[in-house]
Amino acid sequence: KYTGELLVMAGDADVLVPMPHCEEIAATNEKAELIIYEGADHNFNVMTDDKSVSEDMVETTAQWLAEHL
Repeated sequence: KYTGELLVMAGDADVLVPMPHCEEIAATNEKAELIIYEGADHNFNVMTDDKSVSEDMVETTAQWLAEHL
């Protein structure tokens, strides 16, 4: 069982990985941080005209990595 720092990011409109799976993954680790993007699909809306979700996801991931590595 992994017990280190963990970032779990998910879109609530993801049809490939259901939200309960993401919540379950995060719940198994007390150091997990779960971030849910409202309206985001599996690709964090990168294939849409509005890139704000995917850009935020990349920035958030970079910040998290800088803080936890």
